[in-house]
Amino acid sequence: MDMIKAVAVFCISTVFMVFSAFALAAEMEHPAPENAPEVRKASAELVLDAKEAGAVSLYECNTRTYISGRNSSQKLPAGHLAKLMVFLIAAEKIRSGELALDSIVTVSNNANSQNDPQIWLDAGEKVSVSDLLKAVTIGNANDAAVAIAEKISGKVTDFTALMNLKATALGMLGTTFSDPTGMEVGNITTADDICKLCAELVKYKDFSEYFTTRLDTVRGGKTELVSRNKLLRNQKGILGFKVCSGKESGVCAALCIQKDDMTVCFVVLGAKNEDEVLGSCPAMLNSVFSEYEVYYPEIPDESCLDIPVKLGTSTKCRTYMPMIRPVLIHRGSYKSISCTFSVAESAEAPVFRGESFGSIVYKVGDEVLLSSDICSDEYISKVGFVYTLKRVLSNLLNLS
Repeated sequence: MDMIKAVAVFCISTVFMVFSAFALAAEMEHPAPENAPEVRKASAELVLDAKEAGAVSLYECNTRTYISGRNSSQKLPAGHLAKLMVFLIAAEKIRSGELALDSIVTVSNNANSQNDPQIWLDAGEKVSVSDLLKAVTIGNANDAAVAIAEKISGKVTDFTALMNLKATALGMLGTTFSDPTGMEVGNITTADDICKLCAELVKYKDFSEYFTTRLDTVRGGKTELVSRNKLLRNQKGILGFKVCSGKESGVCAALCIQKDDMTVCFVVLGAKNEDEVLGSCPAMLNSVFSEYEVYYPEIPDESCLDIPVKLGTSTKCRTYMPMIRPVLIHRGSYKSISCTFSVAESAEAPVFRGESFGSIVYKVGDEVLLSSDICSDEYISKVGFVYTLKRVLSNLLNLS
């Protein structure tokens, strides 16, 4: 009798696993939509004072909103701004535990051979990752950038490939890196792309001192670092990130200022006058803060209730709205925002994660401010053969 029960359990278990595999495959054919907000341009254009710049872009980092720009998608030399990507990759490695600030790097002949600007690292010299990051962020040091690249990837070419992979992941589709220093021919980016990079760097608040320090030393005090970002002296709320120049790139700047729940990024590529760029920045960013504010959508309770499910292994299905997020609006216009939604009264199994049950729309007048599908937040299979087998198997195991 025990043998018969064991055989029965084995057979049912095998059939159950086969059908479960089919059910899982069916679920995977209906993946949830990516929770990636659409970039929404603000409707008003601001006057940009950096008239001689090759490209300018203004961007709000928390809502991922392009506010204004000129030639902002034009491909131009990246120059030292490429080192922002070096820092981002290093910060990611440190957070993941693959690298540490006190890790020691042995300087290679290749790092030692880099052109100015540098911190005059000697081949074979041992230096901490923290000092190298200071040299990259404050001093734009080429030898430090190469030393970090070799520490992380072994070869500069492998690290450059990593830089380009990360750029693609961030949606920096107009950017190509050819080396970690940004000085070689082929390091190309756009003002819009650098805004996206800065928006990612903003998330690394525990590394902010590297971008907000004006003066420091490395190599045991032998090398002094001085930031070219003069706004660090007295600009309230500044987060960094970099001011630099090069023969091919001209004057470039990527500057972020935070006020309340807004973080505004000002990127300039290919300018001729550094003082003009830095002089334009505070007034321009202040105009953004005075004209715009962040709106946090209020979601009606009736729009996010669980949906009753017919013929399912669960009687209700949780919902979520993947595209609902804070948005940038003109200051005071929240009073004119309206919200409408429609949602199904019930659903019939099987229900796939990400399946749409309805939609919700926020408008300012006739303009759509934000919209999202109201989606299933789970997979619910239909009561059928697989479910019945599972119950039978469970009962048999309980009897044994």
